[in-house]
Amino acid sequence: MEKQHLCKILKNANKEHLYQYLVVPIKVKGKEIFWKVHHTLGDGNIDRYYPYFTSSNKLLHITDVTFNDKLSIYLNYLDFEYLDTTTRRFDTVLGEDKKRTHPIVGNKGPRPYLLEDVDKFERLKEIFETIGSWTPIRDIEALAASKRQEWSKKGELGDRKAIYEELIDSALENKLRRFFDGKNWGNNVKPFLLSCIMEGSFFDAIELFESIMKMELKGGRG
Repeated sequence: MEKQHLCKILKNANKEHLYQYLVVPIKVKGKEIFWKVHHTLGDGNIDRYYPYFTSSNKLLHITDVTFNDKLSIYLNYLDFEYLDTTTRRFDTVLGEDKKRTHPIVGNKGPRPYLLEDVDKFERLKEIFETIGSWTPIRDIEALAASKRQEWSKKGELGDRKAIYEELIDSALENKLRRFFDGKNWGNNVKPFLLSCIMEGSFFDAIELFESIMKMELKGGRG
């Protein structure tokens, strides 16, 4: 853990006390995640029972954790597989690096996801619902997947990464730009979608929401 921030959140239902939590940035396998660790009781006093971590075989209260402490933690993961054939269940095997080979982005794909990535899938779901149709989403998926497989070696784009990103950026503009407000699109939605396509979660979200959950999209803008 590199640092921690003391933050305040909203008042409780009785509006008598302010609950507080510590936002703890933790680096896991090169990825930074943020945990909100509550450390006060309803009366505002410090909770001395629950918020403890193990560090070098010692128990540390969250308020005593300091810069660059190494914490022993058990992470929660999220994974899924669309069983369109009975043999597909064998694809859920993890490699030596505890990762699964992604069918499009290769050995450095995002599966299994950290539980904290649920927010990313919720945001993708909201974007899909705003678009209101699977057709343009599937068009983007088909182009991104086919060109990645054509231009890469086992998912690695190498010196073609910049060209690939330019192609996807242009496709997003042509297919999805009309569904979003200008400023929100350029500064928010498009960079997020591009990032999800590059790492692979965009493809997984389509599999989850359309193929597995059978989510229907109706309406949208444009």
